[in-house]
This record gives sequence, C-alpha cells and structure tokens, in this order.
Amino acid sequence: KQSYDSQKKVLTLNLKQIQEADKLVSEVFILPLDVEIQTQSKTYTEKLKMEKREQTFTFKVSNQPQNVVIDKNSKIPLMILKMQ
Repeated sequence: KQSYDSQKKVLTLNLKQIQEADKLVSEVFILPLDVEIQTQSKTYTEKLKMEKREQTFTFKVSNQPQNVVIDKNSKIPLMILKMQ
C-alpha cells in the first residue's frame, strides 16, 4: 500500500510479507529491496531492508509519484512449491 502527502512531500509505503509460515517457510524473511520511485521530473532509487513481517517506509519525494516499482530487477526470488 502506498500514499503520498503533497503538503509534506512524503511518500509512505506499507509493505507486508504474506507467506504462510510452517516448518519449511520462515515467518519473516530479511529482504534487501531496491525501490524505484518515478515522478514527472525525476526517478529515484531507494535501498531499504525489510526486517519485519509488516513495515512502513517513508521517502522525501519532490512531486507526486507516477509509479513505484519494488524489486525492479527481481533480486528477491519468488517460488511456489507444491509437494505431493
């Protein structure tokens, strides 16, 4: 979830890990993430580290973001396992 406060010029991102924890899957993964924030005049790349199941990050941004891309280069592997 994201929101932008135009008066404060702050972008807020609320990120949540939604994996179901069990014997094989951790409750929380520590994830280094690159976030690309695109505005009309500039593109920012911010580095952050997600260390909790749910976290909020804020960024100073000069204009309303037109697009926000999390993990643009797909560094975080996504995998669906089905055991039979």
